[in-house]
Amino acid sequence: MRIDVHSHLMLKDIFGQAGHYGPSFVVDDAGQCRTSIGDVVSVTTTVEIQEAMKRDPTAGRELALQWREELSDPQLRLREMDEKSIDIMGVTTSPLLYLYWAEPEIGVHFARVQNEALAKYCAADPSRLFFMATLPLQDLDASVKELEHSVQTLGARAVNIGGGNLAGRELDDPAFEPLFAKAESLDVPLFIHPYPTTMAGSERHRLGLDSVLEYLYQEALAFGTLLYSGVLDRFPDLKVCITHGGGFIPYQFGRLEAFAGPKKSKAVRPIRDYLDRFYFDILVHDLAARRFLVEFMTPSHLFVGDNFKGMDSADGFKMVEELGLSADDAEMINAGTAQRLFHL
Repeated sequence: MRIDVHSHLMLKDIFGQAGHYGPSFVVDDAGQCRTSIGDVVSVTTTVEIQEAMKRDPTAGRELALQWREELSDPQLRLREMDEKSIDIMGVTTSPLLYLYWAEPEIGVHFARVQNEALAKYCAADPSRLFFMATLPLQDLDASVKELEHSVQTLGARAVNIGGGNLAGRELDDPAFEPLFAKAESLDVPLFIHPYPTTMAGSERHRLGLDSVLEYLYQEALAFGTLLYSGVLDRFPDLKVCITHGGGFIPYQFGRLEAFAGPKKSKAVRPIRDYLDRFYFDILVHDLAARRFLVEFMTPSHLFVGDNFKGMDSADGFKMVEELGLSADDAEMINAGTAQRLFHL
């Protein structure tokens, strides 16, 4: 079996549903896909579109228009999954659309609209598609209610949140504890995927490095915050998934250990003991780094998530094949871990 967990959607049903934030998603004459959310305009594209634009701008624009339609058509996605021999796919909203920075009444409404749209999309074939709920983190009481509604009524299998700057809070803020308690009681993992903090008004990084390197920093920050703060002691059954191979964590975990004395870390146990609470996808483009990721986390804590058709997408199952693992270890990453985590 092959399960791909990391995939984003911008569904037509959510356009224009967030007041003055829009959002809208258009393809301009140059073939650029532009997402407008309030005053912020972000170029969104895929690897295939970028390559097509280099060969033939007209064909590239046609591909971009087709992609925009595909993002709202589950039947097209299911056919793509068939072509790539993918059995099950997990989907989330685009991180551009978290809208943690919006007024609470807009954020609460927009989260409900997005989750209902995601549930409708997955209802096309619930045996092959599942979604992770987005939450209005600027209102944590509403977030708890939205998580409960999304899981118990809509069928969400996880809660999708950013890695930091969560409506002015970080993950160790006591205000998050009712949300963690609800996720724990519903037995759904946190699925942490960063967002460009430029959406919330921070200065844009030079050279477009906000989504290249800042994402990895946010992932490492989320990991370290949950670890050092004692959150994992207070919620012993909470599971945490982190995208892009856990960011910088596998390669700098020793630094977290070196500083994990009582003046910094509130964790009850040695912090290496908490690694079994975390699960990373394998979207690490360098093969040597990916091999170390497997050694560090073990296959039972890794799953395929390749940002399907996104800007940094790669064939996640080929990534596993390149590792030269045993059949059992490869099967664990290709499907076993995700089956266990998301109750598939």
